[in-house]
Amino acid sequence: MAQFRGFDGRCGLRTWVYRVAHNAAASHVLRQRRAKTAILVGLEEIEALPDPRDGQSLADQRMALERLLALIRRLHPLDGR
Repeated sequence: MAQFRGFDGRCGLRTWVYRVAHNAAASHVLRQRRAKTAILVGLEEIEALPDPRDGQSLADQRMALERLLALIRRLHPLDGR
């Protein structure tokens, strides 16, 4: 608890503890934001992405999901060995 050595009595102990906790939390949030790297996509890739409002694209995705689920249902259960 190295921060406690920094308490010099200029404010109340509760206020000082609140400020230390707030600053620690704010620093944590900032570090987490910096750690997340933005995924950059080129214009060509954006143009190639399917339009989420496109009905055909949604239907294709739904059919692919149904085929996948049908295949999963056909799998044999694990034998527990």
